[in-house]
Amino acid sequence: MPDCPVTVVLPCLNEAESLPGVIAAVPAGYRALVVDNNSTDGTAAILDELTDPRVRVVRNPTTVSMVDNFNIAIRESRGDYVKLVCADDTLMPDCVQVQAAALDAMPHVKLVSARTDFIDDDGAMMRPARGLGKIVGRQPADHVVRCIVRSGTNPIGPPVAAMFRRSDFDRCGSFRPVTSFLSELDLWVRLLELGEFYGVPK
Repeated sequence: MPDCPVTVVLPCLNEAESLPGVIAAVPAGYRALVVDNNSTDGTAAILDELTDPRVRVVRNPTTVSMVDNFNIAIRESRGDYVKLVCADDTLMPDCVQVQAAALDAMPHVKLVSARTDFIDDDGAMMRPARGLGKIVGRQPADHVVRCIVRSGTNPIGPPVAAMFRRSDFDRCGSFRPVTSFLSELDLWVRLLELGEFYGVPK
């Protein structure tokens, strides 16, 4: 799929139960890249049986950290835009299209995010439509950073909520191993040093 602008990257470690579902959630017309972080469950067997031509598989010879696996996945991507989806996440059918369209339409926007539904292992809703708050629509970077600081939270959301350009990821220096779940927020702020933000209002 050489003309596809988006790569949905799927880093995984021992996600045999959830991996088939998240691969199936990648919309038709978009490529997917699975990076298996040396899983020891049935993940390798599932990947061996894949026949979907949209899906490329990379296997790490040894297990690396989650952050390193994220970076490997993104660096192996081939599209202009990157959507990072952990193997225990999933996607609404129009998510990739809506976010890619925003990046297409707004060259100065460097990071697009959407609200996130939190569901349990059976797909039941736990916390609907979380994130964004006062950063819906097109927003200057300084306003978004002020909202982060004042709230003491991550209103942009987890990796699954976001989409960005591969070239901007390369420019700002990838995920870094900072405290706990702050690696994504650290990356979001560095992407915002390059331009504006757009929050998808759904």
